[in-house]
Amino acid sequence: MQDVLQHLYVLLPVLDDEKHYWVGKDEVEKLLRRGQGWLSTHPAREEITRRYLKYQHRLMREAMARLIDEDNDPDEVAEARAAERLRLNSLPPRKRERIKLLQGSLMYRDMRLGGYDAAAVVEVVEHLDPPRLAAFERVLFARAKPSTIVMTTPNREYNIKFETMPAGSFRHRDHRFEWTRQEFQSWTKQVALQHGYAVSFLPVGDADAVLGAPTQMAIFRLSTG
Repeated sequence: MQDVLQHLYVLLPVLDDEKHYWVGKDEVEKLLRRGQGWLSTHPAREEITRRYLKYQHRLMREAMARLIDEDNDPDEVAEARAAERLRLNSLPPRKRERIKLLQGSLMYRDMRLGGYDAAAVVEVVEHLDPPRLAAFERVLFARAKPSTIVMTTPNREYNIKFETMPAGSFRHRDHRFEWTRQEFQSWTKQVALQHGYAVSFLPVGDADAVLGAPTQMAIFRLSTG
């Protein structure tokens, strides 16, 4: 009886295709809770999710990602998604064999990341909580220690150019901070000095004479002397 009620809780509004109240993030949690154990394997899970969340694409993507994760190993799921986004299957076999995808964390030492010539940290650092930056520095600059590191992050000063962006907000809801050019250069120079790198800076995108470019880039090169 409990299983039947769980199904009805989800399927009644789906069959009616109407919700007479605001559908927000809490509805994702309700859907996943009531659908636990059956929705992830249901042949119509995508249509059920779409109708339950009233066709809100952002909520649908989050719910579907978590449903897919429910019955799969997180590392395998993440690697499969990366392979799809990189379109690895479209590459010639020889090139595809040279690419190896790894799932890991920038917060903990990972021996698999050592010995590489270069690392690209593109639009990553701003997603980290500031207290965790020290751990990130140790993992990348002290332990992995590639010869070259290319890092990009938004330039907060440029945000004023985005007319539809509310004052004081960030470009993405998951950003924990966004640095000005001075803040970014101050942090990178300190990190470079501490770990034996030289650092240079380049703008990314069309630069405003006063505000700079929309994205800022730092290139770290390991000192050989």
